[in-house]
Amino acid sequence: LKKHLFKDKLITKVIKDVLGNYWVTSHDNGIFIIPNVSFNTINKPKTNTSIKNHFNKFLGFYVQDANNTLYKFIDKKKSLNVITNSKSDIKYVFENPFLNELNIQKEPNKLSVFSSKQKHLKDIKVTGVLKEVNYLNKDVIIKSTNINAGFFKLQKKGKIFAKPIFEISGRSYSNTYSKINKKAYFANINGLFSVDSLYNKKEILDQDKSIFAKKIISNTNGTIWVLCFKNKILKIKNDKIIDSINLKTGLLNPINSHIYKYNKDLWILGNSGIQIYNTITKQFSNITNKDGLPSYDFKGIFIKNDSAFISTSKEIIYFNIKSF
Repeated sequence: LKKHLFKDKLITKVIKDVLGNYWVTSHDNGIFIIPNVSFNTINKPKTNTSIKNHFNKFLGFYVQDANNTLYKFIDKKKSLNVITNSKSDIKYVFENPFLNELNIQKEPNKLSVFSSKQKHLKDIKVTGVLKEVNYLNKDVIIKSTNINAGFFKLQKKGKIFAKPIFEISGRSYSNTYSKINKKAYFANINGLFSVDSLYNKKEILDQDKSIFAKKIISNTNGTIWVLCFKNKILKIKNDKIIDSINLKTGLLNPINSHIYKYNKDLWILGNSGIQIYNTITKQFSNITNKDGLPSYDFKGIFIKNDSAFISTSKEIIYFNIKSF
């Protein structure tokens, strides 16, 4: 430890707490904490292939490897089960929570529907390439595609997935719905928009400028978090910005790929590692390659029962978040 972490420092004492963290005191350089971080790895069926995509579901996640094989994460076994092999890139994967069906888009304008036991049921038509789908109820969804976004009514019969109720034209990257506000939010190529229950559309601005977002997530208290394409993450309430996380306030890197909310913490995955932002104290905990992260090429994150599962291009790791 002294040779690699505390070179040229006079160490006076080292103690280990009940969580396994090491506290190191020095003569003139203060106190250092070495967190007890233990990374576990989920074995891939094909060890020589990289991970291309990560798709979250309600109780877990799916991953796609470089050979376009889709796997489902099995929590009890901490393993991956093969769902399907595709000749082409898988565009999007999502579940219908009301019918317990799995939907896979392997090509534009076509959706394959599978039962909970992975039996192929049918193929239906869908407009565009899906980016995000969220169910409001058993009949209505909000979705984002490469050509539009909006509210859509599911079609129970026929070969069409859904018909538009209200549309926003242009490429869309993400969406979310706030039950408290009774509003949907859409990240669009032209900006960030809210749409109320009467389908009134409003652009949300940052100092009179459009907000270009890649991911938006909602909180139970009516606020939403917005991951911008560059430099910042915004917190919005009543269609107004109430907080900004940026380089000046502690963001490690201007380029970040994912955000994920769990309890009071906002998890940020980016080009300099993982940051855990406490939304109450506004303090950061950082996890980098110095802590053993195998890669900063993140594909996704899922957290359940205090276990964080992080997909990178190299491997999937998981650990207990109480280590931080």
